[in-house]
Amino acid sequence: MLAKKVYALFSLVLFLVFFTIGCSQNSPDAVFNRGLRAMEERDPIGASLYFEEFIQKFPEDERFVDAHWRLVQCYNVLQDFGSARTVLEKIKTQFPDPLYQFNADFAIAKTYFDEGIYDQAITAFQEIGNSTTEPRIRIEATRWEAASYAKQTQAATAVALLENVISIAKNEINNPTQALDYQLQALANSADIYLASQEFDQARSVYTRTLDIVQSATDIVGLDRVREDAVLNWANSYFWAGDFVSSATIYDQLQDNPNILEDTKPRLIEMKISSLVRLFLSDGEEDLSPEEKAVLVHEYKRLVDNYHNTDPGINANVEIARLVKDTTPEMAESFLINAMNAYQKMIEEPSSPERPLIAMFRMADANIKMEKFEDAKQMLKRIQQTFSNVPQAMQETSKMLNYIQMLEEQKANPQTEAAEEAVNQATEDNQEPQLPQQQ
Repeated sequence: MLAKKVYALFSLVLFLVFFTIGCSQNSPDAVFNRGLRAMEERDPIGASLYFEEFIQKFPEDERFVDAHWRLVQCYNVLQDFGSARTVLEKIKTQFPDPLYQFNADFAIAKTYFDEGIYDQAITAFQEIGNSTTEPRIRIEATRWEAASYAKQTQAATAVALLENVISIAKNEINNPTQALDYQLQALANSADIYLASQEFDQARSVYTRTLDIVQSATDIVGLDRVREDAVLNWANSYFWAGDFVSSATIYDQLQDNPNILEDTKPRLIEMKISSLVRLFLSDGEEDLSPEEKAVLVHEYKRLVDNYHNTDPGINANVEIARLVKDTTPEMAESFLINAMNAYQKMIEEPSSPERPLIAMFRMADANIKMEKFEDAKQMLKRIQQTFSNVPQAMQETSKMLNYIQMLEEQKANPQTEAAEEAVNQATEDNQEPQLPQQQ
């Protein structure tokens, strides 16, 4: 009898333990945290299911509103904009707080923009802007309205709206730093619109205006990079327009421009080299002439001589070696050794934790360029052994090993080798000016 009582008591305790565990697994904390974990793991479908469950089961929980916003986020990631709007309309219905109402309206307008329904986006952003006198809200709504028109390739309307943004910022924002930020954002958006429509003269006028505005903001500190960016973008616009003679000349002239910071000057030489290569190959030639290679070697030597301790100066040694390896192999080997010694120093005396890995990849890349494939493969295997816990490093080594295999096969079968792309060969390590990303 005693044994039966003990067994019954044990069974009851065991039941209570499992019941408690089961309840804890379905508690508000557990469900919400599973949703958060799924978001961290980039599983928007799983996260949406957890947040839907949370909303259905725990309407009294303090995270009830937050769960709605996170569910909207999941749907946006999934590009299920209709479902996102449904949840946002629920927020507007269930939560009368004006801040929730505004955020929901703005998020709805944004879903139309992201979905490419620009007419409805324009209408929605206009309604938001017209519903308030708060200048910051009007600025944001107008910027998005301008972006919607820009997506419809209505550049003039978009730029006119951005001029409204500048006017609101100048006249209604009392904080000088904020007012300047809004103006600079609007000007950057205008320049991007002109670049997208190939109106390079107009873009240059915007960059000039940007510099003028920044120069006049004498009471605001920390604008050195902003001034420099305005000047660089103005110069880059010639490159983007395909006027490589002008861009090469201007990059040289900017060496003495007071708005250019010292650490940018090596990059100006790199960008000049990019312009020269594009110019040399603009007639459809697939390779550089000896005279053109000599010009590039001269520019790379400027980097080596004047900036030998910088990354551009070190990398320039490899580019010189590649350009002269077929004509003066002894000179090529000397410059290659200079680069390898500098990379080895990066490994032995790193200035930051990631520098050794960067240096190893550059050593492997230099050997590939010099067709020293076995040396390159050894370095890549060393990277695989040393940095096996870095996924990106493993992916890059795999790509480079495959590339080496392709080059070796081409070398063994020259009759099947495709023509070399001289642009990539001559500018692979250069920092070509990139077009700004459209907002």
